Amino acid sequence: MTLDLERVTSQIEAMADNLLQTAPMRSDRVAGAVGILREQGQRLDRLKARIGMSKGKTTWLVAGLKEGLDHVHQPATPPGEYVAAGVDGSQIGLDRNSPVQCCLVNVGVSLLQYGAQPEARLETMPVLYFRDEDLFIDSPAESHVRQRLEGPVFAAKREIVALRFLVDWVRGAAPEAPVLALLDASLILWPLAGKNIPDFVRDRLVGEEFLPCLDELKELGARQQLALASYISSPGSTDVVNALRVGICPHEPADCNRHCPPAKGKQCSQLDGIQDRDLFAAVLAEGARSEVFVSPSSIVQSYYREHEVDFYYVNVGPEIARVEVPLWVAKDDVLLNLTHAIVVDQARRGQGYPAALTEAHEKAVVSAADRESFWLLVEAELGQRRLTGRSSEKSRSKNIRGV
Repeated sequence: MTLDLERVTSQIEAMADNLLQTAPMRSDRVAGAVGILREQGQRLDRLKARIGMSKGKTTWLVAGLKEGLDHVHQPATPPGEYVAAGVDGSQIGLDRNSPVQCCLVNVGVSLLQYGAQPEARLETMPVLYFRDEDLFIDSPAESHVRQRLEGPVFAAKREIVALRFLVDWVRGAAPEAPVLALLDASLILWPLAGKNIPDFVRDRLVGEEFLPCLDELKELGARQQLALASYISSPGSTDVVNALRVGICPHEPADCNRHCPPAKGKQCSQLDGIQDRDLFAAVLAEGARSEVFVSPSSIVQSYYREHEVDFYYVNVGPEIARVEVPLWVAKDDVLLNLTHAIVVDQARRGQGYPAALTEAHEKAVVSAADRESFWLLVEAELGQRRLTGRSSEKSRSKNIRGV
C-alpha cells in the first residue's frame, strides 16, 4: 500500500467536521431555492420568455421549460406484464505500451420479463477493434487528418456500441408486453461536446452511428408500446437551478459576462452549490417525478435532428435520479408515464437502482484481473504466431515488484 492512511486521517476528520458545521446553512439554502422554485412556477410565462432572451448569454446550461416548473407527478401502477431491457458497457482502451494496438468494448445486456411467464435473458458481448479503419476516424475533407479512437471519442463509441446492441435485442425479442429500453448513461453524448472534438468525428459518430439507433427505436415504438430512457444515478446537473438563476436575475436579459464578471460576483449567488437533485429531494415524495424539461446541450441542438433530449427527476427512494427521454417519448403521455412507472418499479426491485441495469452492469464490467488476462492472451496469441508479442519494459515493470 502506497497511501499513508495515518497521515490523511486528520484531514478526513477536518473534512467531516466542516460538513457537520455547514449542514444547517446548506439546509437553509436548499429551502430558499425551493421557495424560488415555487415563486417562479407561478410566473411561468415570464420565466420562459426570460430564458429565451438569455439564450447564449449565460455561462451555464439552462433547462428549457415545457408545461410547468414545480408540478409533481405521481407514478401510475406499472403494467402487470412488461419487459425491462437494460444495457451497460465498459472498455479496455488503447495502450501504446502494448505489443499491438487494439481496444475492446464489453457490452452487458439484460432482458427481464415480468408477468405470467417471467423470464430473464442475460448476455455479454465483447467487441475487439484492431483494424486501421476501426482505430481511426478519417476526415472526409482532408486525407491527412484523422482522429484516434481514444479518450472521449472512445467513451462515446462505447455508448453507441451499447445502444446498438440494445436496439438489436429489443427488435429480436419482439415481446407483446410493454417494453422499456434503459441505458446506464446519458442520452447526450457529452464526450463529443468538447471544443477539441472535430466536426467530422461528430458527423460520423452521431450522424452515422448514434442517430440511426434512435431512428430504429422510434420506428419500433410506433408499432408497439416501447419507450427509450436513460437513467443517471446521483446526477450532478444544475440545469433547473440555472433556470431559477435567470428568473431572479435583476438584469433584462440575463447576461453573465456583461453584468456579472468574475471580479464583481453573481447576484444569484444564493443558489451557488445547489444541484437539481438537492432541489427535487425537498420537493418530490418517494415515487414522484418532476415536470419534463428540455436539455440545452449544444451537441443535441446541433446534431440530434428531431431527437430532442428531455429529462425529469424522480425520487426512487434512496436517491433522486435523472431520467432522460427522446422527444418522441416525452410528447406521448402513455410512453412517458410508462417510463416513470417502470423506472420506479425497477428501482424497487433492484433495492434502489433499476434491476435491469444492475444485471447489465454485472455482465459488462471489466475488472483489473480481466484487463491483465486480456493483454496476456494478446501476447500469447502473437507469440504463438511468432509475431512481435512483448509489451514495453514500462508495462512489464508495473507488474514486477521492485526492491
